[in-house]
Amino acid sequence: MSCQSASRTCFPERSYFETTSTTFNRPLPQAVLTQILRVLVTGGSGYLGTHVRQFFDAEDLSRRSQLNILSPLDAARAGNYDVVIHLAAHLSKNPDEAEDCFRTNVEGTVNILREMAPNSIFIFASTKDVYGPHAGQL
Repeated sequence: MSCQSASRTCFPERSYFETTSTTFNRPLPQAVLTQILRVLVTGGSGYLGTHVRQFFDAEDLSRRSQLNILSPLDAARAGNYDVVIHLAAHLSKNPDEAEDCFRTNVEGTVNILREMAPNSIFIFASTKDVYGPHAGQL
């Protein structure tokens, strides 16, 4: 086996597959994705988003990048990408911020989905924190 990195997928040596017509001496999957697909990460400046964005060499749509999923103009950017990884969210345990949480998490998601190109890929991720203090009991 040969590996390009200890944290990345390993591929068998090419000689193992010499009897097939397929060439297995290819770049790692994330390299293939970034060469073929344009990837957008909403919330790409948060902790998880930063790592996801770096992994896929993706663009960022977040408030830190002066963009907001609640803005129709900013959300329209999603139509220019093949893959949208949606990590943007507003989480607060303060009942006074419930409306802001709903607007960002629901309306913001709808804005992105409406603007996505046909046949593009939508990947949604969230946090266990949305379940509150009883998350471990679910």
